[in-house]
Amino acid sequence: MPRQKKHVVLVITVDIRHRKLLGSRDNIEGRGHSEAKTAVKMLAEVRKEGKTVKRFYGDGAYEANLVFSSLKDAESAVKIRENATTDRSRGSKRGRDKIRKYHSLGYNS
Repeated sequence: MPRQKKHVVLVITVDIRHRKLLGSRDNIEGRGHSEAKTAVKMLAEVRKEGKTVKRFYGDGAYEANLVFSSLKDAESAVKIRENATTDRSRGSKRGRDKIRKYHSLGYNS
């Protein structure tokens, strides 16, 4: 079986309104923190600098309870997995609400 090639994972933080790069982190897939953990750390750093986060954009890699819990009152624009479920008792209330809304709109219920 051929070895799977690793790729670079890049997480960036951007001020969309002023078109300014606030920070970036990179690592090789499988080494270092996950994209979700990296994003949470970067959110904390941005808030520590006194900036507010109004909206968080992310692909399916960011659909994690850790991310939803750390967003506080920021709006999330995170892609929900097709097989996402609210059956589990653990997790973020905000994440469950997003999944329920996704299903109520008729997506893969």
